[in-house]
Amino acid sequence: VSWPSLIQVSKERDEEYEVDYIVASRIYRHQLQYLVHWKGYKEYERTWEPASNVKNAPLNAPLVVERFYKENPSAPQKLRMTQSTFDSLFKPVPENLT
Repeated sequence: VSWPSLIQVSKERDEEYEVDYIVASRIYRHQLQYLVHWKGYKEYERTWEPASNVKNAPLNAPLVVERFYKENPSAPQKLRMTQSTFDSLFKPVPENLT
């Protein structure tokens, strides 16, 4: 499988890493994360990264995420609630309940 790659900047050491592909996603402590397989690294060196690190990286980041979800449609994603969805879930309570 040939995946688009992107450059990831580590804030800790200002080093650049290239993402080979996304392995999985999860919600951890109310935050979407991706398990990233780094180009040139072994499987045991994969790391969980906040979605913002992956999506905001330059180059083909949207393509990497898009391909992951295309191949894994049931994988966890950040919830996006539209106003109509919110309204359908949380309807006003009628005043005359008695």
